[in-house]
Amino acid sequence: MSASGCRTTSRLPALKSLLEEDGPGRAEVKLRLIMDDKEVSVALPGRFRLSGEARRSMRQIPGILSVQEL
Repeated sequence: MSASGCRTTSRLPALKSLLEEDGPGRAEVKLRLIMDDKEVSVALPGRFRLSGEARRSMRQIPGILSVQEL
């Protein structure tokens, strides 16, 4: 799962909380952050469940431009 084009890191606590609530699983999460017109990729440690509800909720977090399955 990739959360692409995050333009602000201030929403990362909301993403962390969502992933913790959804629980552990088999999916990896990678973030692509856009910072000062540069793109940075970050793979989060651990694996997550990423239920359909969690993926929908991720799309609703301000600053996350897209969510893609890889």
